[in-house]
Amino acid sequence: MKVNEGEFVRYADLPDLCKPEHIAAYFDVTKPTVMKWLRNDSFPEAFKIGGQYRIPKESVRAYAESKYGKVTENEE
Repeated sequence: MKVNEGEFVRYADLPDLCKPEHIAAYFDVTKPTVMKWLRNDSFPEAFKIGGQYRIPKESVRAYAESKYGKVTENEE
């Protein structure tokens, strides 16, 4: 999934393993903000593959629900 800067991403469109740029597009924040969240352990299930973070989609849901309430599959 390629994400263009400023592009809106729905939860249903996120891949099973998200990159920081997917999370940034989903929450409409910058990639440095997502990197700060990762350093602060906001996504405890995140891990690295070849030095690049991957965040399970369900971790994104859990974080979103902890901040904003229920997330639905078809959220727009």
